Amino acid sequence: DWRSSEEISQYLKMGSVIVLPYLAYENTCLTLVECMCRGCCVIGTMRGFIAELITHDYNGILVEQPTAENFRKAIDSVLAKPERITAYGKRAIETVATLSDLQSHAIQILKHYETVLSA
Repeated sequence: DWRSSEEISQYLKMGSVIVLPYLAYENTCLTLVECMCRGCCVIGTMRGFIAELITHDYNGILVEQPTAENFRKAIDSVLAKPERITAYGKRAIETVATLSDLQSHAIQILKHYETVLSA
């Protein structure tokens, strides 16, 4: 179901912990970037771009094996110490601020693919 950016902003204001239980290896996850820009604490899988952008226990939480139990433990761990949620969110904003624009990012990915294919 499509949501406008205004609706998404309202949803993200409701809570400061976002769970991204992605199973695919995405090379760019805009949902992740949007959440981090808003200072959300992200709990995500160790897949693709999520694992590249999140540093476990610094600007979010990475779940190695994406099971319901492992996500429950990760959620419980941040809810037990709410100050960590705020700290992760602040570091998430700092992390996203270092990203290049999408066009530069796409060029970097293309160069990476070219390197891998020429090897």
